[in-house]
Amino acid sequence: MSEFLIVVLDDLAPGLLLAPGNQDRVLWDDRVLKDTGIRTLVGFFDWLRTDAKEVIGVRLTILDDGLDYLVPEFARPNYVQELPKAIGVEIFFTERRDYCFNYSDDQDFMDNWIYHSDDGLLAISFNAQYAIESLKSNSAMHLTGL
Repeated sequence: MSEFLIVVLDDLAPGLLLAPGNQDRVLWDDRVLKDTGIRTLVGFFDWLRTDAKEVIGVRLTILDDGLDYLVPEFARPNYVQELPKAIGVEIFFTERRDYCFNYSDDQDFMDNWIYHSDDGLLAISFNAQYAIESLKSNSAMHLTGL
């Protein structure tokens, strides 16, 4: 079974939660985030890797035009960069931004669930099967397990 990374788009830094699969509810900083129920193909994602193949973030490209309204919401924190023409976002897990495009082209898709709390906090899940070892070995990451 693949592990999933749930990225909580908190104000100052991303919350990084490892989970054995997608969850109906996620608890973050005493806040409950619930699955929105969006089950369409959200888009595809690429793990952003450095020249040393260290994962430092993830790029989500939205394919469903009906979900493009989420891009500005996802891009509110300063560690998130909106892609040109608002087609998606790059979410950085550390201060590093120096990813290598050649190592960052997974184009994985499916299994992206979107979560929200009653006060507007958002989170996105990613199947981490191709990034899990790098995520776990990076001392700059602050991973939390569910």
